[in-house]
Amino acid sequence: MRLLFIGAHPADIVDLAAGTIKRHINAGDEVFTVAATIGLYSHPLLQDEMDQEHDIFHAKESETSGALDILGVPITDQFWIGADDGLLIQDDRDKVIIELADIIRNWKPDVLITHHPAESHHPNHSVIGQWTMEASVAAARFINWNYTELPRHTVSNIFFYGYQFHPSMVKLGRNVVPPDVVVDITEVIKNKAEAFMLMTSQYNTEKVVWSRLNSMEKEWGRQYGFEYAETFISYQPCRSKLLPDFGSSNFQELLKKQAKG
Repeated sequence: MRLLFIGAHPADIVDLAAGTIKRHINAGDEVFTVAATIGLYSHPLLQDEMDQEHDIFHAKESETSGALDILGVPITDQFWIGADDGLLIQDDRDKVIIELADIIRNWKPDVLITHHPAESHHPNHSVIGQWTMEASVAAARFINWNYTELPRHTVSNIFFYGYQFHPSMVKLGRNVVPPDVVVDITEVIKNKAEAFMLMTSQYNTEKVVWSRLNSMEKEWGRQYGFEYAETFISYQPCRSKLLPDFGSSNFQELLKKQAKG
């Protein structure tokens, strides 16, 4: 299986799906990644840092590439579009959509994972989610797209990162979409932590990373019967001739395990 993970910022893919990526790599699947923007403004910058914008961008790219290498994604399967992630992101709309469409046609993924277009945790996320959906349509329908000879490609399965929906969105009048796909990342949680800790430009330390993993990923796991989990939202419904057997959630077994320490 070929999977294409698209993130608005360089670190998003590691932040939102490192465990899932590692599990697919371990299973022998091919994983490709795309960072749409430079990620310069994804975290507040101090004035002295803003004076070194160019160096920060390359630092983020280097950190993310190193993190993806830990997860098993070859450098040849990592792509950086480099769009602006500031207030002028709309200026790069055509560039990003064209490049994403070409990437989809070139890599021919079976599965595409991106941000939900209605998510409002970060404005860049929903924008890139929407542009990715437009690019997937362009890649599947348009002949001689962007004057390229790459054949058209239709992505069979699309998923959105699930845990970027926050309770505060209700205050904004947004519908919070619950995840319907939960991936058990317990056996690869240390790999995610190691990759996450390389993101030093985001002020990640070992203490910060494990505090995050033991609150968010651990809570998602607790809700669905795993020790640690990542969540996703399917774009299409589950297609089957029979009702699927999801098996036991193992929720009681997990409680017993946690009670024993």
